[in-house]
Amino acid sequence: MNETDTDEQRFFLQAIDVELDCPLYEVGFSVRDVGALINLIGEDLPNISYYDLDLSPATAMTIVDRYNVSFDPAGHAVRMRPACSHDDLPYQTHTRRELLLMLRGVKPLAVFDYPAGRDFSAEKLFHPYVEIGKFVKREYCALRPQGDGKIYRYVLYALPHEQWRIDAYILLRQVVTEEGWSDCLVRMEGELLGYEKWQNDIFIEYMKRVLEERRKEGEK
Repeated sequence: MNETDTDEQRFFLQAIDVELDCPLYEVGFSVRDVGALINLIGEDLPNISYYDLDLSPATAMTIVDRYNVSFDPAGHAVRMRPACSHDDLPYQTHTRRELLLMLRGVKPLAVFDYPAGRDFSAEKLFHPYVEIGKFVKREYCALRPQGDGKIYRYVLYALPHEQWRIDAYILLRQVVTEEGWSDCLVRMEGELLGYEKWQNDIFIEYMKRVLEERRKEGEK
């Protein structure tokens, strides 16, 4: 796919722990011509503005040189991802790093939801740690709050001494389904997932801005 976009877009190069399929660290860079980036990679690609892409070491270094990125994978695999709205937050979210953070004892609870009947790769990665008792696993199916009307499968993992968070999170979701989200419920979700108070404060204000921008966009 050979597309060109004159608007500047942002991507991230990530050093990946292959065993855990988690980024160890990442560095962002900006691209004005996405088509040129695709040609640099030299493959028949999907729209890289929406999908992650695993890179060969040679391709990664070509991008580093072309866009002057201060990035050293230190022998790790390299993945490129497009920027997302949460990159504007002044802290790094847990997304895509859940397993790594739980193994480090930093994250007490991880939650995944997917349409019922669909497999997801994280389950296979978490499974060995459930088998040896390092994590506790629970799952259930329900409608996603304010979702698309489809049944979703929720899979929850907790550190053994934090497994109370599983019941608390399920109850939280039940309340959201009945009442909708509120600042208090957003804060509770963040705390259950292991975010700090100051991070939850920022995220709540951030979501208010996002919703307001969407409202104004819808009025145009």
